[in-house]
Amino acid sequence: DFSAAHHPRTTTLTTHAPFPLHSESFPVKMGDTKNALPTKTVEYHSHHFDSTCWNDYKPRDGDIIICTAYKSGTTWMQSCIYHMLYPDKSKAPSAPVHELSPWVDLRAPPKHIKMPMIAEQKGRRFLKTHLPLTAIPYYKNVKYVYVARAGLDMFMSLYNHYKNGNEMWYGMLNGPGLVGDKIPPCPEDIHEFYADWVSKGWPSLPKDVETQGYPFWNCLHSIKTYWDFKDLPNITFVHYANMLKDLKGEMGRLAKYLEIDISDQDLEKAVELCTFKSMKKNSDTAAPLGGVFLKGGGKTFINKGTNGRWKSVLSEKEVEQWKKRLQEVPADCAKFMETGEY
Repeated sequence: DFSAAHHPRTTTLTTHAPFPLHSESFPVKMGDTKNALPTKTVEYHSHHFDSTCWNDYKPRDGDIIICTAYKSGTTWMQSCIYHMLYPDKSKAPSAPVHELSPWVDLRAPPKHIKMPMIAEQKGRRFLKTHLPLTAIPYYKNVKYVYVARAGLDMFMSLYNHYKNGNEMWYGMLNGPGLVGDKIPPCPEDIHEFYADWVSKGWPSLPKDVETQGYPFWNCLHSIKTYWDFKDLPNITFVHYANMLKDLKGEMGRLAKYLEIDISDQDLEKAVELCTFKSMKKNSDTAAPLGGVFLKGGGKTFINKGTNGRWKSVLSEKEVEQWKKRLQEVPADCAKFMETGEY
């Protein structure tokens, strides 16, 4: 789900009338979440992140923010929302999905290029973040969609992504503007990668919470920050396993939540365009920049789409390490992350 920098385009995206601007935020202190609302309390800087991009974000009524830790179906969700927003492709913007739905907090392209492009979008915007809720602004008039996946399935997909990063990928991440250390080359031994991923965080990120996910970021902290506010009407959760099991049901539920007016017939078409088979077939358009940052391109990015591959790879001891880490989040949050069940 690490989309490459979306290239600047000279054309202005035009669809229908823009949603009215509404830039009021509602910051409160984290901790007492019963009556509280989220607020941004921290910045993230690393080989991937520049969270200060969000400080220039001006929300519009109806904006959608797709939130995930990583490798949880972000690109899949972007496609689902795109096809529901634009069932009539003659009215759809000409730009590819990864341009319409940029990764806001990726540090490339720099914010002085990226944020004006986001501000110029004319249709309903659906943006992407891999940050915890503590590092992005919260607005009552924006809809947040958190996509979760079982931790060890995320790990397997992350390893596939990491080991296939090409020179262009490393060049972008370790290039000018880097804060902190360069991302190291992927270990050839998956067990070496797992030992780091399960036990430590990346040093340039907030040390009190970033204690897992090396050399990326903490997927447990990510889901917990959103789960703390799961009762808010503009935060919803979707699970990768449930999308695999009942894509039509999940997309129908999402359409209602996002207040997208779509006919049953158009929903059926959108579902068909978002099946894994269809996504794999169209991987060079579905994957960010056609997968140019990965060896093997888009077909590497949209890999297996299956869960449970870790069972034949990780030892019982390694699995136990993950189960122990899971205890750091509330029991209902851990259950949802691992199974998709509340």
